[in-house]
Parts: sequence; structure tokens; C-alpha cells
Amino acid sequence: MTFDSHLLLLFCALLGVVNAANPVVKLPYASYKGAVNNDLGYSLGYASFALKKTNVDRIISYRGIHYASPPTGDLRWQPPVPIQNTEQQNSVIDAASSGPTCPLAIPSWFLSGPVILEIAAGGGTVGFPALQESEDCLLLDVLIPSNPQSDNLPVIVQIHGGGYTLGFSELYAGDNFVSESKGSVIYVEIQYRLGPLGFLSSQELRQNGTANAGILDQRLALEWVQKYISYFGGDPSKVTIWGGSAGGGSVVAQLMLNGGEEKPPFWAAIAGNASHTNAYMNLKLNSLVLLEYPWIQPYHDDEALETQYNAFLKVANCSSLPCLRALSSSDITNVVGSVMSAGYNLGEYGFGDFWFGPSIDGRAIKGLPTDEIAAGRFSRVPLLTDHEEFEGVLFTNMSIHSEDQVEPDLQDVWPAANASFFERLFNLYPLSDFSGNYFQKSFFLDIFALMPTLTLDAPFYQRQAILGDAFIGCPTRLLANTFQKNGLPIWKMTYNYGIAIHSSTQPYLLRASNDVLNPQLARTIKDYFLSFALARDPNAISTVAKPMWVQYDTNSTVLGIDSDAKPTLVADVDDSEKCEFLLSQGHVLRN
Repeated sequence: MTFDSHLLLLFCALLGVVNAANPVVKLPYASYKGAVNNDLGYSLGYASFALKKTNVDRIISYRGIHYASPPTGDLRWQPPVPIQNTEQQNSVIDAASSGPTCPLAIPSWFLSGPVILEIAAGGGTVGFPALQESEDCLLLDVLIPSNPQSDNLPVIVQIHGGGYTLGFSELYAGDNFVSESKGSVIYVEIQYRLGPLGFLSSQELRQNGTANAGILDQRLALEWVQKYISYFGGDPSKVTIWGGSAGGGSVVAQLMLNGGEEKPPFWAAIAGNASHTNAYMNLKLNSLVLLEYPWIQPYHDDEALETQYNAFLKVANCSSLPCLRALSSSDITNVVGSVMSAGYNLGEYGFGDFWFGPSIDGRAIKGLPTDEIAAGRFSRVPLLTDHEEFEGVLFTNMSIHSEDQVEPDLQDVWPAANASFFERLFNLYPLSDFSGNYFQKSFFLDIFALMPTLTLDAPFYQRQAILGDAFIGCPTRLLANTFQKNGLPIWKMTYNYGIAIHSSTQPYLLRASNDVLNPQLARTIKDYFLSFALARDPNAISTVAKPMWVQYDTNSTVLGIDSDAKPTLVADVDDSEKCEFLLSQGHVLRN
């Protein structure tokens, strides 16, 4: 239902829902005062970008809202405790600015690698900003349009990426997305525990806590949205979860949580539209999932997890879990930073591996993602997914120049790989494929124009292709193929425009459309994603002219965006012998 603006303001006032003149939301346990029209920002957490403030519609932001109690002391490595169970605030809390980030755990290889290509492509400068880190970081931001189209808007919940060790709520800031949605959507950005504090695991820890605290944080934030988003004018039955990179991997974890729940907290009781397939129309409970370039890194085995745990104990000068829980917040934060370099120096994780992340605990996560998805142990939901062509570039060592460097480098990432695995792998990815015409792709023309002195050899591109397919491209093929076989609506896009490295779609979705190289492409991609969030179909609502994006089917049809920036229906490049092999090697790849 759409209200006249005056009736809407009256209705919101009666319910305690926010309005631009009085941006205070009263929840049962606390009241929050937001800020109107905050500056719109864009940061990757390890680089800063200068942006024009070009939003066309004002937004109201509520930042730094607690959804869980601080996970300190005895609450470390425990499931999060809902904030409403512990906090009752009578005074109005200022929610104009974001709170602290969760303690970061920076892999030793990170800033020395090709991430500089991503920063250069975006016009930024290298360097971590001065972030305030704290264990008291289980926070979320709510961004709403100042002139909503209705009192009951669909909601997007963004789970940030960063390899499960980096990131914060504004890493995927939704200000511009909400601003350009013309009052049609609410956007929630969440934070969760990272690195060892979110994903440490061992037998001792699993017996006396939880090994996947970061994933459980995300789930509690989704439950908070179900309980409280209506106070902000959102519809809890129309929640879309959206994640990119490790955020996309987190969405996969949410889908397979507890073996695949029938009614997860992002489920919506909405019947399908007539434009969908019969299988879609027969779904009685739908949620929506936006899954961008999902990063499915190794779920390390028990032996590797015990090694991680012992390394963490050693750096902390502890011998047991109670000792770790007794450390001060400042001490534990220092340990988090130090253990990453210690592990890398000992060869415990390889280039491109963030070391800490989700793992099989037998409770929340019962198996490897590829096994769980292939076996159908996941929540049944409509899905939209995508990935770029050169996904592995950011996670490949630029010092790889010779063919004999590639196998030992990959062995560090996949310790279980044997000679027969590598023989088959290199037959599928021969070095000869990465020479000659390979360098005529538009990617190289664009990147050499930007960085003319860049010298990266064929073995580098061989390795990046393997890693990109294994961690991202082939998992999207598995998801798409499995969903369509189960009669679930699934749309897939491959993105090859410009410098198509990992996360290169992000600026086109989250920056102001006029601030990117191709504003029309930005508006088109935003329109697909917004339509999916609003109507469960990227084609149902159009504010710009755009081609029909058909569902993934037995012909493996995807939407391709190539060097001409024109969306076109093409065959899925991941429907390949390469992916067939990699997806059969879960016991080696551990994903």
C-alpha cells in the first residue's frame, strides 16, 4: 500500500517509525536518533577513495546499533547474546556515526600482492585507514530513504566481505544504492567477529564454545532484522540477504546452516508471480539471496585447525581456552594481529588464503559447501549470483614468473593435493593457454593503459585462473546448476567489463552511478539488483531500458557483460570440464 505523504508521516509518528523531521526510532529496549543525509562514502578498508556527494534523494542513517552484547571475556567464542536480553536504555542513543570495527586479522601477503591493481583501478591510495577496533563490535547500520514509497519497504541485509578476517559494516556502504532506489528499499549493513575471534576452532573450543562465532553473529543480526526492522518502516517478510566475496561465502554458509533450515530468519511467505516458472509459483515460502563473486575458501581440516589453535595459544602465551578468555581486550587484539604473521612465516597458509574462516563443526556447519549444496542440504530460496573473469588476480603472488613456481605455490593452499591431482589440473590449464591471443583480451588493454610498466607472466595468469575457478567461478556453476535442477529460480551473470578483477562490480552497484566510468552500465546493474530485491525477479521492475535476464536453465544461459558493456545472453563459461574436475575435488580443495 502506498500512502499520501502527509498520511505516511502521521502513520509513522503513531507507530514510532522514523521520519526526516524527527529521526528517532524507539525499540523495546532502546531509542536511536539517526542522521539525515550523511556524506556518502566508499572504502575498501585498505584503501580510500574520494567521491562526489551526488545522491539524488536524501537518506536517514542509523549507525552503530548493537544487535548483540559485547563478546568479551567468557563470551569469547560463544554464540552471540541478543542485546535486548542485557541492555535497557532509557535515554536516546546518538546513532549518527558508525561504531568500532571488529579486530582485523590482516594476512601477511595481503598488501604486498596484486590488491594494488584493484586500488589503482578505483583511483584510490594504498593504506589502512585509522580504524577504531574493539571487541564491542557486533553492530549494524540501518539506512532508509527520507521519502519512502510505503510504510512497509523491502529490506536488503548486506554481509560484508574481506576474507573473514577484514572488513566492517561500511565496507559495502549502501548509501548510494538507497539514494538511487527512489524510496523503495531499506538497507542494513552488519558486522560480525573476524579472524581468530570469529573462526578459531579446536576440539577444546568446540567442546566449550563455538567454532563459527562469526557465522552465528550474522544469523543473530538477521534475527534482529526480523524482530525490529518494522520499527524503521521495513517489511520483515521481504528480506534479501546480499553478500560479496567472503560476504557471498557467508551467504552460502547461511543457506547451509544447520543442514539447510526450512524457515531461516530471512524467509518470506510470498507466492510467486505469474511470470515465473511453475516451480517458482509453487514455492510457499521464499527468501531472496544476492550472491556476488562468492569466496569459498578452504574449510580447513581438524589437523590444520588444531595447528591454528596452538599457534594462537603460543602467541597469547596461554595453554588453554580459559586463559584466552581471561586476556584483556587490548591483549587479545594484539594477539589477533600477531598470529597472522607468525602463521604465514611458518608456512601454515599460502598466498591467497586468509587462513581463518568457516569450518565444519558438526553443528552449525555440517559439511563442506560443495558437498552440502550438491546433496541438497540448503535452504530453498531464489538466488542471483555473479562473478568476474579474472577472479584470481588479487590472490596470486606477483613474484610468480616461471612454470615451476606454480605447483609448490598451490601446494601451500591445498596441502592434500598429490601428483595425480596436479597432473590433471595442468592438463586442463596448460601454460600455452596463457600466451598469444590470451593477452588480446580487453582486460589487458585496460590494465596496461593504466599501469604500462606492469609485468606479469603466463605462470601468474595460469595460477590466477586456477584459483579464481576453484574458489569462485566453479562454485557459482554448482549453485546455479543445483538450483535449476531443484526447480529454484536462479540468475547468473558473468562480468568481463574493464579491469574485471575480484569485486569490480562493487563500484557499479554501490557508488553513485555518475561517479563511475560507465554511468549507464551502473544504472542498469543497479536496476537488475533492485528489481530482484523488490519483486524476486531482476526483470520485473525497470527504471531503465535493459535486456531480459533469463533464469539459468539446462542450456546454462547467463547474462554476460563484456568489453562493450552491453548485457547479452551467453553460455556459462563455467559449464566446463575444468569446473567438473575442480568440483569433484572437494576433499583436496576443502571447499
